[in-house]
Amino acid sequence: MDTITHTVLGAAIGEAVLGKKIGKKAMLWGAIFSNFPDIDVASHFFMDPVDGLLVHRGFTHSILFSVLLIPLLTILFFKWYKNYNTTRLEWIKLFSITLFSHLFIDSLTSYGTGLFEPFSHVRISFNTIFVADPFYTFPMLVCAIALLIMKNTSRYRKAWTNAGLIISTLYLIFTFINKFQVDNVMKNSLKKQNLSYSEMMTTPTPLNNILWNSIAKNDSGYWIGYYSLLDRREEVNYFFIKRNDSLISNEINTPKLQKLIRFSQGYYCITHEDSVNYFHDLRFGQTGSWDDADAKFSFSYRLGENKDGGMFLQKGRLQGPLGKTFSNLLNRIKGK
Repeated sequence: MDTITHTVLGAAIGEAVLGKKIGKKAMLWGAIFSNFPDIDVASHFFMDPVDGLLVHRGFTHSILFSVLLIPLLTILFFKWYKNYNTTRLEWIKLFSITLFSHLFIDSLTSYGTGLFEPFSHVRISFNTIFVADPFYTFPMLVCAIALLIMKNTSRYRKAWTNAGLIISTLYLIFTFINKFQVDNVMKNSLKKQNLSYSEMMTTPTPLNNILWNSIAKNDSGYWIGYYSLLDRREEVNYFFIKRNDSLISNEINTPKLQKLIRFSQGYYCITHEDSVNYFHDLRFGQTGSWDDADAKFSFSYRLGENKDGGMFLQKGRLQGPLGKTFSNLLNRIKGK
């Protein structure tokens, strides 16, 4: 999830666990350590872009990393706050909940989270929520602002904290219910249209949990479809995108391309534009349109040869005016 979400969630957890004993400092430490697994983003400053993709949400997002870190933090902070009448158990609770909530929330998105690193490179993705969802974040953001304004002695602090956490948690439950319904609609539509596939994934489109994207994989490509929970009919119009592995037959076994394929969890395609091949990660959808096979992909890399004979990759940018993009998105969310 985005940094704002982790920050306000951590602040609310900090207040709930230690707010009565150490005041608003509990919100600060909760916010900091709720974001702590994302220290791996520093790898982008000194690492190859493709390696950076796999490092992010890798070991620092693993269960092992948190298990090793929690006792060390507990020893340090228990000594630091020895005059505040805190207990070791309270610090363990703070660090456990903030760190593991980060791992849990991240695993709900399509990026994938390496919970079992370094023993397994499998990335966990439940695909129930977009990486930034204002409907999930907003209740906790309001809660955090209110807690910062209120005095430490205010009797309303607990009510505000509980409200933020409960409303946001209920929304997460809502996203699981949505996914269950969407998966059934998508599978039924594929079956009715006699479209063969070996596996399928569904994921919400940007900033909402109403419009969903389905990617059904077969031997040569993918059936792509969109469904809004506000659609009048439970019917999905699919279009087909070829994988085009033949365009990279000479490079398919190179380490960097294999890492890209691994990162995409097998959901990718190749296009050839202006004498250049592009690698697209289909899990992140398309921009500017929600039912158009020719729409630009959100997550793309330019493939080519550098002067040393190796491959270089360049992250693609969102295409087209953002205002028009989000206007089209809103209209599609409303249903058809």
